[in-house]
Amino acid sequence: LLVVVGRLSAQFLLRARIPAEIARNNTAAGLAVAAHDIATAVIIARCLHGNSVDTLGISLCFLAISLVTLNLFVVLFRVMTTYADSEEILDNNVAAALSYAGITIALGIIIGHATEGDFVSWEKSLVAYALALAFAVALYPVRQVIVGAIILRAGLSFRGGRIDREIAEGRNIGVGAVEAAAFIGVALFVVSVA
Repeated sequence: LLVVVGRLSAQFLLRARIPAEIARNNTAAGLAVAAHDIATAVIIARCLHGNSVDTLGISLCFLAISLVTLNLFVVLFRVMTTYADSEEILDNNVAAALSYAGITIALGIIIGHATEGDFVSWEKSLVAYALALAFAVALYPVRQVIVGAIILRAGLSFRGGRIDREIAEGRNIGVGAVEAAAFIGVALFVVSVA
């Protein structure tokens, strides 16, 4: 399940050329696919649990909802960049892949956490899921405030700015790694206090 879903998600989000890019040792493509696998694994581990067949159907439904949510949120968060993530990753830009990996894994952590809890009814469980997903909004200021304004001292910007230039033009792996670490750190903090 992990291999199939993780690869399909990565190919959907990053274009179908990913297997060929990995075969030609494109490090950025490998990193992006690994991030999808990690995020997918976190979600699968949180959704598929229990010890009866009765819970399997509900678990599979929440798994499907969670995976759609992951892909949707990755697309929405990647709109924050002024560069095309898929093009940069296919061009072996490791800095872009690190940024992409950070948000993907962070979203996997938050979405996986959102699926936790006892199933009471569809209505109550879906409402609780949606409320828990609100924590994903905390990831947006990470890029613009923590990484851009505080760490890089580049000032506040709604979209783009120095982060995008450093990653797309400068291929600055350090900036990509800091952004990834910030996303994952905030996600881990959010789920620990939620």
